[in-house]
Amino acid sequence: MAKKLSKSAKKRYIELGGIKCPFCLSDHIEAGKYYPEANFIYQDVSCLDCHEDWSDQYTLTDIEVNGE
Repeated sequence: MAKKLSKSAKKRYIELGGIKCPFCLSDHIEAGKYYPEANFIYQDVSCLDCHEDWSDQYTLTDIEVNGE
């Protein structure tokens, strides 16, 4: 059964840029393919040390016009 994450653990994971496991803080994580949804893209991620799984969610925050 998957562990629950506290709001502070989620916040720490995001602040660290998603480079360490939000459960055990290991940097041995592996991400899969990106999957588009209507308002975001998600990516399945798993930790190779504690074997927990989660999904990162990405949303559009800005655009840059080529040549500007």
